[in-house]
Amino acid sequence: MSSLVKIKQNNSVTEFLIEPDSHTNSSVLNFLNEKGFFMTAPCGSIGICGGCKIFLISGTLKMLSDNSIINGPAYLKSCRLTFSSGDCEIEIPEKITKKSLSSRTGQIGDLFDSIRICSAGSPSTHKYGLAIDIGTTNMSIILISLEYGRIICEKHVINSQIAFAGDVVSRIDLCYRDKAMISVLEACVVEKSIIPTLDLILKETLVNPDDISKIVISGNTTMLHLLCGKDPSSMGTYPFTPLFTESIETTFDKITMHSNCEKAIRAKTTLMPGFSAFVGADILSGVYALDLIKTTGNFLLVDIGTNGEITLKHNGGLLVTSTAAGPVFEGFGLDCGLTAIDGAISEFYMHDSEIRFKTINNEEAIGICGSGYISFLSTARKASIIDTLGKFKNGDKELRVKGTSIVITEADIARILQAKAAISSGIKIVLKNAKLTEQDIKKVYLAGSFGSNLRKEYAIGSGILGNFNVSQIECVGNSSLAGCYKYILQNSPSKELTKIKSLGLTLNLNEDPDFSDTYIDSLFLN
Repeated sequence: MSSLVKIKQNNSVTEFLIEPDSHTNSSVLNFLNEKGFFMTAPCGSIGICGGCKIFLISGTLKMLSDNSIINGPAYLKSCRLTFSSGDCEIEIPEKITKKSLSSRTGQIGDLFDSIRICSAGSPSTHKYGLAIDIGTTNMSIILISLEYGRIICEKHVINSQIAFAGDVVSRIDLCYRDKAMISVLEACVVEKSIIPTLDLILKETLVNPDDISKIVISGNTTMLHLLCGKDPSSMGTYPFTPLFTESIETTFDKITMHSNCEKAIRAKTTLMPGFSAFVGADILSGVYALDLIKTTGNFLLVDIGTNGEITLKHNGGLLVTSTAAGPVFEGFGLDCGLTAIDGAISEFYMHDSEIRFKTINNEEAIGICGSGYISFLSTARKASIIDTLGKFKNGDKELRVKGTSIVITEADIARILQAKAAISSGIKIVLKNAKLTEQDIKKVYLAGSFGSNLRKEYAIGSGILGNFNVSQIECVGNSSLAGCYKYILQNSPSKELTKIKSLGLTLNLNEDPDFSDTYIDSLFLN
């Protein structure tokens, strides 16, 4: 006999009939994603992050591990459950919606303007280019007029792969354990993220796909492997060897050949080169965008994202590394976390001895983005609301944001502290290996969408850039996307990219004897 499953989300209810034993070995998480409910599993569905939590209103579900029955009402991790033989009603938390995750604030700023001024566009029969940055958590696409170098449309969407795992290591592990996941994750990035966004861009701008002549794509090494349908498993075990890090020249229809794109785009397509398994094309593209190898002095480029990539330009070379910050800077795995969208709290500050907040575009508060959490660490520590361990001094386990239903828990703070310690300790180890101090650095470029909404003093006060001063820090937004933009506008940039790649020396933080102690020390708030 069929069982009735009711799914409640955002005040609407959808009903499904499930045949007995039809989902015996499949999780509720997979079922929800198959049916079009956008769910995330930052930990890779191993049950440790709570990112896929649902509320079982009534009825029963069954544990995948031992078939034990769980009765509602209860908050549960959907990756660890399957359906029982009985009826059930499930509610998906309101903040986990595809709409909210796909609406991003703009990231196009001064860096793009300076590139356009320096790069003369040239009239062409085919008048448009596309720059695509595939991040672990989010993806950005811009449509460019080649005649004027002007950005005429930009879109920022979620990378649908996060439904399966939140970081590259977890995605690599999924592919290692099940080779079928390679094509699944490829379909996520191509069919569920890139193609729908391109279709939307073409509809909004009325651009003919035949008029797109150049496409440049950047991303970390794992993302580019999965984009091409290549197995990233070799990057999961020592010596962490990718199948490729070189630039790839192809056509866009070959990348999307298995997709259902409404209008085929056959433009010449370049995949930017990377440095190594965990320092990819995204950071190399940022180095290129900022002309880092043409500068004199010591410069740091820090991409505060899921992979926490760090590049030090020093003595004519590039010391590059990455550190596993995880997706918390994009709001994932946090109780009221959101990516940087309208209505996300981006800043906390003190006023009249009371903690206040600002939201992106002054919309009603719906959650907290990464810059909001970092500003909270800095502000709350300075006001003695939390101690050096991130614990609330009044003994509470959480703080409710005044006038909202939004809370910040001690568990949230612990995850943010771990992420900020990963970045901070990575910077310290890089500087140590170069025999430099923070005072020796001429400029710290803070890259990524996270940095677009973060005030410099909060980066310092939270400890991410604790020993730097405000005058050293410059927020540059999405430098990876800017590098793709620059590549499209400039003539023959391949030689410069080859030179940048040749200058890169990869530092493996885990092999440094001081890394563990440095990381632990960085967990504290000053």
